[in-house]
Amino acid sequence: MNVKFLLSVSIVILFLYGCATPETKKPAPATPVTQQPIDDEELQPASVEELLEQARGENSEETIVLLLQAGQKLLGQQQPQKSLFLSQQLANLPLNQQQLNYNRLNMAEAALQLKEPQLSQALLAQIDSEQPGKRQLRLQADALLAEGKVPEAISAYLHLYDAYPASDLTQLQALENLIGQLMPWQLNYLQNSHAPALSPWLALAELQTDISDNGRYQKALISWQRQYPAHMAQPLVEDKIAQLASTDAQQRPIERIAVIIPLSGREASLGEAIQHGMLAAYQHNQDSRPLTFIDSNARPMTDIVQELMMTPPDFVVGPLLKQNVDAYIATEQQLMPHTWPSLLLNLPEQQQPGSQHFVFSMRPEDEAKQAAFTLFQQGYQQPVILSQDSSLGKRLADTFEHQWRQQSGNTPQVIYYHTSKEMEQAVKTALDVNLSKERIFLMRNRMNENLKAEPRNRRDIDMIYIFASADDARLLKPYVDVNISPFAKAIPIFASSRSHNINRDNNTSRDLNGLTFTEMPWLLPNQARQAELWQQARQLWPNTSSGMQRLYAMGIDTMNLVDKAEKMQRTPAMHHAGETGTLQMDSERIISRSLSWGKYGFRRVSAISMP
Repeated sequence: MNVKFLLSVSIVILFLYGCATPETKKPAPATPVTQQPIDDEELQPASVEELLEQARGENSEETIVLLLQAGQKLLGQQQPQKSLFLSQQLANLPLNQQQLNYNRLNMAEAALQLKEPQLSQALLAQIDSEQPGKRQLRLQADALLAEGKVPEAISAYLHLYDAYPASDLTQLQALENLIGQLMPWQLNYLQNSHAPALSPWLALAELQTDISDNGRYQKALISWQRQYPAHMAQPLVEDKIAQLASTDAQQRPIERIAVIIPLSGREASLGEAIQHGMLAAYQHNQDSRPLTFIDSNARPMTDIVQELMMTPPDFVVGPLLKQNVDAYIATEQQLMPHTWPSLLLNLPEQQQPGSQHFVFSMRPEDEAKQAAFTLFQQGYQQPVILSQDSSLGKRLADTFEHQWRQQSGNTPQVIYYHTSKEMEQAVKTALDVNLSKERIFLMRNRMNENLKAEPRNRRDIDMIYIFASADDARLLKPYVDVNISPFAKAIPIFASSRSHNINRDNNTSRDLNGLTFTEMPWLLPNQARQAELWQQARQLWPNTSSGMQRLYAMGIDTMNLVDKAEKMQRTPAMHHAGETGTLQMDSERIISRSLSWGKYGFRRVSAISMP
């Protein structure tokens, strides 16, 4: 087919579909420069319409370059479908390598705008050039970020800015925010990536983990400037120092604190555990501010909010129960504009939190994400997930599966069990032990002999992850152990904190020997951040359940977050080393946890490091 004919058809179709966005100013016609780097992002100031019009009168070589530029212009106008259509027409032509690369860059960016980051990365991988250009590096980083691979995206941005330094303050702030949002287990991966100019960025993020004292923070920033005088983030640090004075004015003093939790009825024990933890931290911090506890089960939420309106607090903690959180948000919106910040202790189901609502709910999904990410980085490739067939079990298994697929591109096998009676069958299904038994049975029948053989388990599984209660884990772990062939390698078993019970006996430790799990520091030996408070709690409530201890630790962290929540919102890198984990706030003002790791030995549990 004639090349000029194909090009003419493309131009006509693009005009018919109104691809060009008219511009009021008409610059001089563009002159294609075929020797110019293909990913030069500074396009000539010609509109799509002008580029297409000029392409009509040029020879084939220059026409192709003009159409490639028009495709990139369309992307700048957020018209990926039309740019992709043009790229597909150009792909039918005999393009040279430079033009092929340019066309693939356009297609990759179109795919990214169409929310297909994996397709974008596949197209970028097809580009054949000695060194990646600026646009290619930017698209690689953007695609990784769109996939949710934040540490990998940060590494890619650092490679981009190493080759093409960024001076725009917005770009620097965006990169800093990405680094600041990383949980500790993600930071470990980033540190091992050996990305260029990473150390100064990590040092800057570390400065912001605690900015409670502006004077000390300013000195630390100045010290950073002296240590890294040529680093690209210098303009960012200068801006931070300039804004410190205004930051002081933004922070309102918190003098009156109201706490809305259940203190009567069925849920009283939950509220009391949090209350005791808050009071322990209150006394430990030698706090003297008025602290008022309001029973959320005693009156309707409308009455509680109206009472708060009469003597407005500076900060509200709670409610705790989901239905009360929804009612609190709805009542606020109905009765008054929001004037005080609130630290909600649960996620609402129906209402949308407002701009001054922070959420600290100890989501179990945080554990599943951390475990999947960390275990993949440890080198595991073929996990099997064993989970109770409940709404919580499915939610956690789905979270682990999604995170694993995001990291590896593979979907792990998930096997559910309904009751404890089904556990052994679930384990045998996971390990394919039943299939091995069937093969042995067939061989015995064929040979008509009493063949001696041991069932063999699957050899492709290198890790098992359990979402189960402590009682269920005591059954599942031995079932796995006895269904591993005597001549096969032991399969490591991991679990969430649901499988850990602090009130264990020697039999429990024996049954769970070798099980590794995530847990809050408060419930691991010698890991409590405030050892004095831990000793005090053990003396007062020596037989308290793991669940109540978790709520007590949540109360301690809640009290300490009162003065930090607003600062954490402004500074993504700021975190709190809490009893329930290392706490950080995301862009939706939800506080997430990074947990510690523990392992069952024959007689006791030990805290371990999982780099």
